[in-house]
Amino acid sequence: MSKHKHKKPQYAAPSSEVPVPYPVHNPAAVAGVACLSFLINFLFYLLTLAPTVTFEDSGELITAAFHLGIPHEPGYPLFTLLGRIFSMLPFGTIAWRVNFMSALFTAGAGVFVCWATILLIEETFSKSLFLRKSPAAGQWCLYSVGICSAILFGTAKTTWAQAIIAEVYGINSFMVGLFIFLALYRRRQQDLVHQRNLLLLMGYVAGLACAAHTTSMMLAPLFAGYLLIYERKMLADWRLLVKLMFLFILGLSLYLYLPAASLKNPVVDWGDPDNLTNFIRVITRHQYQYGTRQTFETFSAQFGFFCFRLLVNQWFPVVLTLVPVGLAVLFLRNRPAGYFTSALLLFTMPLTTFMTNFDISNPVATEENGALVSVFYIPGYLTAAILIGVGLFWPATLIGTKNRFFSLLLCLCMPLASIAQAMVRAMPEVSMHGYTFARDYCDNVATAIPENALYFVSWDPFCFPLIYYQFVEKKRTDLIVIDQQLLRRSWYIHWLQRHYPGFTRQAAGEIKAFLAALAPFEAGKHYDGNYIQACYIGMINAMIDAKLQAGNGVYFAYTPEPSIMRSYRLEPQFVAYKYTRDPIDRKITDAGLKFSMFTDSTVFRDRMAEYIRNYYGNLYGLRGLQFGSIGEHDKALDCLRKSYPFFNRGTKQALFVQQKMMER
Repeated sequence: MSKHKHKKPQYAAPSSEVPVPYPVHNPAAVAGVACLSFLINFLFYLLTLAPTVTFEDSGELITAAFHLGIPHEPGYPLFTLLGRIFSMLPFGTIAWRVNFMSALFTAGAGVFVCWATILLIEETFSKSLFLRKSPAAGQWCLYSVGICSAILFGTAKTTWAQAIIAEVYGINSFMVGLFIFLALYRRRQQDLVHQRNLLLLMGYVAGLACAAHTTSMMLAPLFAGYLLIYERKMLADWRLLVKLMFLFILGLSLYLYLPAASLKNPVVDWGDPDNLTNFIRVITRHQYQYGTRQTFETFSAQFGFFCFRLLVNQWFPVVLTLVPVGLAVLFLRNRPAGYFTSALLLFTMPLTTFMTNFDISNPVATEENGALVSVFYIPGYLTAAILIGVGLFWPATLIGTKNRFFSLLLCLCMPLASIAQAMVRAMPEVSMHGYTFARDYCDNVATAIPENALYFVSWDPFCFPLIYYQFVEKKRTDLIVIDQQLLRRSWYIHWLQRHYPGFTRQAAGEIKAFLAALAPFEAGKHYDGNYIQACYIGMINAMIDAKLQAGNGVYFAYTPEPSIMRSYRLEPQFVAYKYTRDPIDRKITDAGLKFSMFTDSTVFRDRMAEYIRNYYGNLYGLRGLQFGSIGEHDKALDCLRKSYPFFNRGTKQALFVQQKMMER
């Protein structure tokens, strides 16, 4: 006999905690069911996938991935690295390839939802009379419910909308789904070594999830709760705990990519995190911390908005009634799982609301901020989909004890019902098939704004598509696009100095003065806000004057402060406002501009496309008024008529009255 013995794990789960694996499912059948759930969601995504860049963060994220740069805080290293791999695919545009990555990972998350639902139901209903009397029918019901849960998660409106564009939430959903699946799958293992290895894998996945999105930090306390619920004896094994912590930190260490990438001065270098101070600011989302105090009243209003506006918008509201049913069933039949899923709901719904603390003080803020934070609740929809599966399976077992045929029929219809609700309720409102709004916006800018011009914007949808257009597709690289809001940050000015050295040298003195005034503010020291603002305006005016003196144009996508306007005026030119002192241009034309998608009432527009659409309508309307002011009545009426399709009914009526008054 060998003198060497294998060391046994220092802990062992009590036998009462090891679930009875019923039914002992066919691994091939489960794999087939998981693949089917993937294919259904993935087919939906491919049919609705955006063909090119979209508004909001898409352009910046794609550009950062393509050039191995750093997108907006907290930097999203996992998305960037994976996005770089997908950007090298040999088919489709670069934007389409990264959009495709989102679809692939979100569909993969649906696989884990399906599998986790199957595991949870098997553990919870292991002693069900229906399953013991009719194991074959029970398995068919089980697999149908698993597919149903996957489809419900994958076709929740917010999940679907993020799955078909270049965004970080598909990868985040994949990691969260994998973590939940591993937590439940590990419970089915009888071999202690296998249990131990899966536990370590969970730690690594939790770290990777945090590198996908900082909201996944919720997995750390959830993991601790999981250990307390299921593995109390394991906490005495300090060696295992050290390994667990090491693997979690190893997954989290992807954030070290940020300073490494920043040192190379990439095309996108948000926050310039090549030093410790900037690195901490980026990963803690310092720029987005407004310091508003959360109160019970504001939290109640915010959570009410989530429940009655965001949550009920994901599926038909009747589907949500199955969430408390599923939770109640777990507490009655499988209390540890009830605690675990309750914790998941707590962290992914009310705690997410508390941490985001979004402003809903007025209707405009409510709509905009509600849209911004809705994506943070996707892990909550994932958890809800699993609970809906449990809630669906419970009545099937009750019916099955009396008539297994009707029970089987009910369960087999569930995936079909979930597909139908997705096609009827969600698909028309999320589809990006043929979506070229952002691309058309970029083409319009390229057509309307002359060479070597300076173009000031003040919001992401105006800036990020052009970043992709210029730095990935290499079009209109002569145009200098400046986000005036980001111009308040020193890192952004340093970025401009690196990429446009000749231009920034012409305003070097004013830039230096502003950076000196800004330094105390960014260091958290006493500062003079009025002096910072004066230097800020002086820097912008110096940049404008440098361009004008060189004979180049200056354009705005908004109306700037009077101190920037000085003695100049804004002339609306269909795509942007020209900053000028010249007489009104009577020969301006909209020839070659692309507005057909913005004015086509049959095409679905997301809120950003709707915003740009109204922006174009305002430019046409204002241009018409300018033509009217100089006696060009035919041109004025033409502009007013062309502005109609860009607006909703109320605005059209007001413009119609204006037109009639002008005709008189």
